[in-house]
Amino acid sequence: MVIPISPVTSMRAAWGSNALFAAVASAAILVLSMSTVQADEINYTRQVQPILAKHCYACHGPDQAESGLRLTDRKSAVAETESGEHAIVPGDSDASGLIARISTEDEFDRMPPEGDRLSADSIELLRRWIDQGAAWEEHWAFEPMQTVDPPAVDDERWNGHPIDRFIYDSLNRAGLQPNERADRRTLIRRASYDLTGLPPARERVEAFLQDDDPRAFERLIDELLESPQYGERWGRH
Repeated sequence: MVIPISPVTSMRAAWGSNALFAAVASAAILVLSMSTVQADEINYTRQVQPILAKHCYACHGPDQAESGLRLTDRKSAVAETESGEHAIVPGDSDASGLIARISTEDEFDRMPPEGDRLSADSIELLRRWIDQGAAWEEHWAFEPMQTVDPPAVDDERWNGHPIDRFIYDSLNRAGLQPNERADRRTLIRRASYDLTGLPPARERVEAFLQDDDPRAFERLIDELLESPQYGERWGRH
């Protein structure tokens, strides 16, 4: 099935429980575990691209390609540079100029020329990625949309909405369990602070607590989105 996600639906899924906090914690643990050099297979999008973006894109990114090297797509990254060398030789890190330049002790040759030097772990991760064939994935936003069936979960409380099922499944695979659903007082405070940056008025909290309409939270979100404070909070960015 294809899952349409409206702003109200996504907000309800996020604020309706403590799952968002748990999901963020799960993602952080996953990223930390994947960033270690002991990981079996290096993932370009999650592990390699952030390193290249931080240390290399200023000179070899989308805006400029010094020495004929651009590291924003695989075809350019593995192509011959102006010097006749190859920065990345898939399957052979020893022959890859990128590894030689980021690991050398020669300050004249070392890359990047300015800013923080790559850590030993980052260098080793890039080395292992190249040795594994320098697999490249497009950013998820550019991948074609696919029909995805929500996973089956063993907790009936998390079968109510497809988004919840995906969240629960990712937490479960990471060995984590979500917290219980948030109470209504917490719910309105989360929504108000996130959308307007302000606490909800006491009268509004009491009215929300006493509103038994199943669409009460949806109306609350609409009310906050239509408020001047919402525009003021997000317009300041």
